[in-house]
Amino acid sequence: MFRRLGPSRPHARDREEADLSPGQLYYYFSGKDEILLFCQERTLERLLAAVKAARARRAYAERLRSVMSAHVH
Repeated sequence: MFRRLGPSRPHARDREEADLSPGQLYYYFSGKDEILLFCQERTLERLLAAVKAARARRAYAERLRSVMSAHVH
């Protein structure tokens, strides 16, 4: 939702779209800022893991392709 709508946009109806009850999401997070931070940290962790894995590839183009693919997916 944040990627598609931006961090200030998601509301209760967006939680319904994600098949979450209003209380379910905030059981784990205190608010939108905490959810956004979690998403950013998880994305950066995945990207860092992709960079580390890409170091094993020989060609620079393969390394770059591998990291970019991990970032997009």
